Amino acid sequence: MIEHKPERYELYIRRGLAYSDNAQYQLALADYRKAAALSSPEALDHDVGVVYYRMGELEQALRHFDAFLAQAPKSYPSYEYRARVKRDMGDYHGAIADLTQYFRLNDSPNPGHYVSAADMLLELEANGPESALQLLDEGLEKIGVVPQLQRKAIAIERARGRKDLALERLQTLESVLSSSPSWQLDMAELLIDSKRHGEAANLLKTAQAKLEKLRSTPARIELFKSIAALESRIKEENS
Repeated sequence: MIEHKPERYELYIRRGLAYSDNAQYQLALADYRKAAALSSPEALDHDVGVVYYRMGELEQALRHFDAFLAQAPKSYPSYEYRARVKRDMGDYHGAIADLTQYFRLNDSPNPGHYVSAADMLLELEANGPESALQLLDEGLEKIGVVPQLQRKAIAIERARGRKDLALERLQTLESVLSSSPSWQLDMAELLIDSKRHGEAANLLKTAQAKLEKLRSTPARIELFKSIAALESRIKEENS
């Protein structure tokens, strides 16, 4: 198409995107330069920033994302990428600020970015756990019951010694994960922590019965070992 219509700048942009996604970064930049010569260089700052980010040239990437957001302040993909740049540069405050904008502007944000922001909050602040949990709950409210977010919150609650709250959170995943032996083992462990041994033992039996009907895999073998370990713990605590 470029051979027949070399004046169409959007074709260079499309090919540049293909090169960028295929890790052919110099070819991508060359196509973006051609597109810029035929159109507006400022319109390409986001795409050029992505290439420099993928190349590991963070200062260059940051400059292009700054320029693009100055003219397109509602571009949530640019906030997302600039947050990655700032995170990789060690600017956690800046990264969290950009992710906050990304969450606000995007109706369907990537759950992994909530987890990333929570991890940075845990490192940054004395009250990091509270801030991280608040952010994760905001994500759960916005995008629904996502195991990835709730499991991160559960890990934070357990690290704080709030096993009762961790158990409550794990129970919210019952509707989506209750058929999973892994969920049943996690529930059993928290129930044991809460001295609810009978309920835990019943869950372990259910999990084992389900596993016995499935094809053996290394991961499922490890689950059998975990069941045995938890059953031993129940016996020890009851003796």
